[in-house]
Amino acid sequence: MDIEVVKKYYSELSDNEIKRIAKSDAKGMVPEAIEILKNEIIRRKINPLLIEEIIEQNISYPLQPTDKAEVKYSEKELNEYVAILRTLPCPLCNSSEKKLNAIYLYAVKSPIIYIKCSVELLIACADCMNKKNIKSILLTIGLGFLGVPFNLIFIYRNIMERKQIKLEKPNKLMIEFTQKNMYEIQKNKSESKSLKKIIARTFPFKHTWLYGGLGIGEQYIGKTRTSSIRSPFSKARL
Repeated sequence: MDIEVVKKYYSELSDNEIKRIAKSDAKGMVPEAIEILKNEIIRRKINPLLIEEIIEQNISYPLQPTDKAEVKYSEKELNEYVAILRTLPCPLCNSSEKKLNAIYLYAVKSPIIYIKCSVELLIACADCMNKKNIKSILLTIGLGFLGVPFNLIFIYRNIMERKQIKLEKPNKLMIEFTQKNMYEIQKNKSESKSLKKIIARTFPFKHTWLYGGLGIGEQYIGKTRTSSIRSPFSKARL
């Protein structure tokens, strides 16, 4: 892959074309192309939340086996594995009274010199999801009041996630997580302890962005992924 050719290609695209790629065509891109696209968004001062959409399209869960990517599963098998995961004890409260589901938790902290935006995937029972969701909203209100417009966007997203908490059936995110971990679930479907580890490894998994001249780069800290991105967020245009 010729990095310079890719850079030149993206530099010649219009803002609308860059937005379209970031929103709908970024899935499956190689890491080098993703970094070039992200840097192009930052350079042009386009809405930095597009970077979140790129990352969400290419999330790689900890237990997804790359060498089993071509294995095909039927809809019946998928439903069976979703049901298996949902009947596990909640990884937060250890209760088995309510079936598990999945949501995203959105939070913003805004000290004076930068804005910290994080997105966390959580699999838990409805009660624990509700508590975590409210905590994220209050955290963003209390510590993210300087983080306009990200605080307002993330509060809205948390409110919208509350619809997923109330669902009795498995939601889209729970099904997607199961699809991405089908091989590991199938291999351990009779081992409750191993299945607990699959979902327990998920809820500390985060994407975090720091806006405010803190440099460009990504690093992994334990099970938490942190991205520090230089961005003139105050001038970003939607």
